[in-house]
Amino acid sequence: MAQILTACRIGAEWGFRDVTGEAYGHSTDIEKVVEAAHHMAGRVEGNRVALTDEAERHLQAVRVQSVLDSERRNSVNWLRSFRSLLARLRGRRDRR
Repeated sequence: MAQILTACRIGAEWGFRDVTGEAYGHSTDIEKVVEAAHHMAGRVEGNRVALTDEAERHLQAVRVQSVLDSERRNSVNWLRSFRSLLARLRGRRDRR
């Protein structure tokens, strides 16, 4: 019989519950909780994972922050590369 696993806040952590209210997958990392819920849901055909509104908002915020952090790292790396190139070009010009 298919069931819904719901990712939600459980105390201070995130976890997921089945239809009986049994709690699984406690973690402070909501992405790991959702991944574990999908893994468990995949064991029985027709099972699915749902998120509470709070969990959905938090997961979205975590993903946005991850993208922003990635972009910040990329821009810092680009700036370092550009500065390195300028330094090499200046060094060549000074040798002439």
